[in-house]
Amino acid sequence: MSSVSAVLDRLIHTLGLCEFPCGPGPWKQSAGQSSDPQSLLDLLDCPASPWYQDPDWSPQASSLRRRAALSPKRLSKTSIYRHFTTLRLIDKDVSVVDVELLKLCNLEELVLSANRLTEVPAEHLPAELQVLELRNNLVTSLSALTSQPPPRLLYLGLASNPLGSLEDICSLTGAHWPALVCLDLSGCDFEDQRPLLEALSSLPSLRSLLLEGTPCSLGRSYPGLALDVLQRLVCLDTRRVSPEERGAFRGLSHLAGAVRECARASVHVGRLRGLPDPERDPDHGSQTFPVLSFSYYVSYDFISNSPEQQDVRSESEAAAEVSDTLESEDPSVCGDASGPTLVSSHSSCKLVWSELMDFSDSRSHSVSDLKALKNFLRRGLSVSVHEEKVLSWPAASEDSATPKPGPKGAKGKEAPTKGKDKKKRVLPELVQDPPIRRALGSVHVPLHSLLQRGHKVALCCDFGLQRSESPPSAANTPDKAGPSSV
Repeated sequence: MSSVSAVLDRLIHTLGLCEFPCGPGPWKQSAGQSSDPQSLLDLLDCPASPWYQDPDWSPQASSLRRRAALSPKRLSKTSIYRHFTTLRLIDKDVSVVDVELLKLCNLEELVLSANRLTEVPAEHLPAELQVLELRNNLVTSLSALTSQPPPRLLYLGLASNPLGSLEDICSLTGAHWPALVCLDLSGCDFEDQRPLLEALSSLPSLRSLLLEGTPCSLGRSYPGLALDVLQRLVCLDTRRVSPEERGAFRGLSHLAGAVRECARASVHVGRLRGLPDPERDPDHGSQTFPVLSFSYYVSYDFISNSPEQQDVRSESEAAAEVSDTLESEDPSVCGDASGPTLVSSHSSCKLVWSELMDFSDSRSHSVSDLKALKNFLRRGLSVSVHEEKVLSWPAASEDSATPKPGPKGAKGKEAPTKGKDKKKRVLPELVQDPPIRRALGSVHVPLHSLLQRGHKVALCCDFGLQRSESPPSAANTPDKAGPSSV
């Protein structure tokens, strides 16, 4: 385990505060006279100097080196700690916020993003702290952070942590954070929007809030409910709130009856071109029977709430030109979407082969498990194109072996059969075998951008299926030589 103080001590050591040109070494005296301080500073500040450093973990690191070059005897471990007002330990494998951090009594900004912190004891944070960034850690509870939080904290960044319990919601109130102006909860697991907003409404100084990427931000009442409950909010998800936008959702929080939150996503399968023509297969049409017929369709899997929403065909994996949009509509439109969360299969209509197949298939999906939907969007979905081949054979029947006698004429002979009826009788009845299905290609469609409000994914998928070469007598156009795509 690595503590904040241990990592900081290692970084301070890399500054070379006791080495040339810093520190109280013999280089401070030259022929019985003090060396020129400016020449030492030039060695520290010139980018071409071998002693030049540009530390990114604190703006005060460079000034500390200059101080060590000018007045090395006045430096001590205590004065070094007091020198820092900003500390950025990003991706340093920090797992413990230890009590030694209190020695940085002038620290105002502490950034500990992309580490392995599971909890942050508030009693180990300096009282002067104004900015605390904990993005992308493993913090599962806010109880330790709210035991004795810094009273002057203006910004709290908790993004991309596994937070979202009712206990965490109760920790985000004005009783703990009276001065908090900006709160970043983006990417966390808060799912119940109303309880969360009610807690945040008690923060007297809150003006900026980030909820983008949380399950509750996928709900159809977001962001309207947030803007109506948090009347003092100036920015939501890095966007400035306009008076027109706030007025459009006025009174939404007072609607009678709590409607179960759900999200709606639309999936559109468009056009498909470039599939190999089955009639160009040398085996196709080389014999009378069986008669071959081919059809094609696109499939994808999407999250659903109940078994009734599953596609019984389950042929598949995904869709071709996909346009997914999370809509912010009137929540009253959403029906009851209770039940277990499943991943069900959906397929487009089936079309015979053509140069350009236009499926124009659109489907809407309502999901009430917003946390499961968030995880699904982060994974993305798979889109596949399928071929269905059907073999047809002549049916064995008595009609084909012994034709029935036709009507007799005046002399007792059979009346001649009209040409049209005769043609019908010679065509055998065909019986179809069960269809043979195979996936021709599959692609992955990333959907993580849908976690950001107002985004849409529109992708032309390349399945990488090259069409068969045309016979020498046929002319190929550049369009026919490309891979299959939609």
